[in-house]
Amino acid sequence: MVGPPDELEDRRFGDLDVQVRRWPLPLWPHLYWEVLSGPGGSVLNEHLVRAPGSPVPPAAPGGVAGGVEAPGR
Repeated sequence: MVGPPDELEDRRFGDLDVQVRRWPLPLWPHLYWEVLSGPGGSVLNEHLVRAPGSPVPPAAPGGVAGGVEAPGR
């Protein structure tokens, strides 16, 4: 149970009104768990987002994967 969100925002996407809820993650202070919900509270999307003002880590040499090839390649 994560409890009530620290942030709650109403947002409009085209004709759809959604609510954005964000919870901080104590072990990762620069990340939030974000949930977009539609009418009736149905979850449309959930993902990790950076906290406002958090530093962006530098890219590793060779790209996002740090030069490591994906399995099966």
